[in-house]
Amino acid sequence: YSEKITTRITENQSIGDVHMIRLAARFDLLNKAENVTVTSITFDNRTIKSAVLTPNTMSTASEWYEKNKEYQVNVTGEPEKGNEWNGHIYTYENHSSEGSVMIPELTISYYEGDNSTDIKTHVVKLIDPNSTAGTTMPVKRNNLYRIVLTKATKLDFDLQVLDWNAEEAEIEHPDVPLNLPKNVQDSLNRQLLVYDLFTEFDVNELDLTNAKVKSFYTSLPEVDTDVSELSTFITYKSLKDNNLLEDGALITDNSGNEYRVPTAGELQLITTAYSGFLQSPVKDNYIYHVSWGAYTTGSSSMYSAIEFEEFVYLKNNANLTPNSSVDVSEESEFGFKGKSILKRGRITDTIYANTNGQKIELTPGDITYQVCPIYGIRFKGTKQYSAYKWESLATNGDRSRRYISVKIKALPEDADITIDDIVDNHSYWNDEDCIEIILATRGRGNPYANPKRIDHIDWCCLLSSSSVDSSNFYLLFGTPYDCAVNSAPSTNYYKLRLVKVKASEKEE
Repeated sequence: YSEKITTRITENQSIGDVHMIRLAARFDLLNKAENVTVTSITFDNRTIKSAVLTPNTMSTASEWYEKNKEYQVNVTGEPEKGNEWNGHIYTYENHSSEGSVMIPELTISYYEGDNSTDIKTHVVKLIDPNSTAGTTMPVKRNNLYRIVLTKATKLDFDLQVLDWNAEEAEIEHPDVPLNLPKNVQDSLNRQLLVYDLFTEFDVNELDLTNAKVKSFYTSLPEVDTDVSELSTFITYKSLKDNNLLEDGALITDNSGNEYRVPTAGELQLITTAYSGFLQSPVKDNYIYHVSWGAYTTGSSSMYSAIEFEEFVYLKNNANLTPNSSVDVSEESEFGFKGKSILKRGRITDTIYANTNGQKIELTPGDITYQVCPIYGIRFKGTKQYSAYKWESLATNGDRSRRYISVKIKALPEDADITIDDIVDNHSYWNDEDCIEIILATRGRGNPYANPKRIDHIDWCCLLSSSSVDSSNFYLLFGTPYDCAVNSAPSTNYYKLRLVKVKASEKEE
């Protein structure tokens, strides 16, 4: 029976009661077996897709099932009230019948007493207790299946099928799928600090005296080495001399929108800091920042997917140095710290080292770089927990001109995702699910050369408001070989990307 109700904006109408049901089933473990310690549970034929859209049917296709999914457990039995495993197992419905190769089974691994090296197993088969023929018990959505281990003379179990709501069994540790529904992913992305933080493009013209943006770039660059472009490059010193770096200093545009210069910590939300800068010390000579790869000719560097700790300091001190004296163990407006890990993907291109904008053909003996995406899982243990993909791509089909794409996807705090889950996983990096920041490679202004010129047009260099010392400052530095928050002299000429502070009332 179903009823169709049409609602109208001009009138109120009740649609009655709406009852919702979980798509998942849940398995718990309660250990009442004296002197028995459970070490793991292996679920064979765990269902990983729901048939809710095809009522009363259950596909037997093998891709619907997961073989031998293992869960780590450490629970010693308590005969009186039982010791409950803190974790849970989630699965979808399974109506496989007797004789099917897809019948769900749970293998419990355990040891007795203190003999932890003598691991034994016990298989829990789902049999309908009301059937004299030993018919398989179906796993149904919204049910809670509680395995109660007992031991009189030998290990045994009871299987309780309970009402999930009545048992007040809240979901605590669900198995989070890798690809989330778009609306869920969008909602998670919006909670990140980096979401809609920066302007889409770099500043093209800036009136320093009046703190006003005259224009932004509107596209990726063509080959723009003309010296007339030098007037669009800015120094850290000029921003400081015009009081545009202090806390509260604002820059506006002709529409009344308000911006400010980002801190080094905010740029670090785009990419990692250079190894040893603003993070835990480098160990074993490994690289802990985004590095596309070693030269194909020339020196090489060690790089390995090893977890490290990132410190992000979002505020500056009065002298404009990063305020690293604050305790960021608890996330706050001053910053946070979290565990991160990086790994290279497959090589996608080989490019030559471009010098001063001169376009040359690749010939034997030239220094070249192997270009590959870099993947990261960053800030684990914080609200900024995210997956990253950094990639150097050809600009408008010109392989000699590069731009850097940074894709970011927020991760649920309870997601058990590894770096290998996202490396070269094209379906995961769907453009519609990602925050994407484009870093244009516009080079470095060099007004001191004779003749004046723009150097290194394959570099991306963005200014921050954070000072290293009296002569140097922090900037985002992207090249054909790496991309990191690094340092540079305060008198060098670079580009500027701004942080959005407030949109004009007209745009709101």
